[in-house]
Amino acid sequence: MSDHIDNPTAIVTGGSKGIGLAITNLLRENNWNVRSLSSHDFDLRNPNDFSEWVKVSDPPVPNLIVCNAGINNPKSIKEQSETEFQEINQTNFLSNMALIKHFVPRMIQNNVEGKVIFISSAFASRSKFGRSAYSASKAAMESFIRSCAIEYANDGILFNSIAPGFIETNLTRKNNTSEEINEISKRIPLQRLGTPDEVATLVMYLGGSQNSYITGQTINIDGGFSIT
Repeated sequence: MSDHIDNPTAIVTGGSKGIGLAITNLLRENNWNVRSLSSHDFDLRNPNDFSEWVKVSDPPVPNLIVCNAGINNPKSIKEQSETEFQEINQTNFLSNMALIKHFVPRMIQNNVEGKVIFISSAFASRSKFGRSAYSASKAAMESFIRSCAIEYANDGILFNSIAPGFIETNLTRKNNTSEEINEISKRIPLQRLGTPDEVATLVMYLGGSQNSYITGQTINIDGGFSIT
């Protein structure tokens, strides 16, 4: 289903692979102008990179921002350095906050009733060995999104998080062995991993004109993993 706005604009970070690529493709199939951003555009680990990118590229005011990019380098708490912890939180949380603080005031100035969607994780509310920094960064962003939903409600900007469980991506395969994935599948009520396209479909709904009343929510898309 296409959004009723003629050629709406979306910015998708981490849009070159996995979930981000699926989101980018589905939006484009539905007549969205998508600015798909990757590390080739700016380095989320470096706060100055985003500011320089904005100056050089002068991006349009979007109808939708999808904060999808992130990193997950599993390490135990005792092994992880403070620098590594800060890098994960800079990439997964603070960089997304910078996007919101830059673009949302411009949405308001241009009378755009925009949407912001953050791709979180089941591990924002669950724990797993070696995921302390990753979980902290995702939980922080979910909390921030709820605050944004309240503060920008009168401006017509809707903020939501989507928390995927185990999705069939290269990152999932990188951080879990085949044996671990088989065991994980057994713990999911639907007995399988999700697909990037399934996440993209939810983004399409929350980010489109069909959604006019959902804000400040974290929606799980995990085959029932979060209720086990």
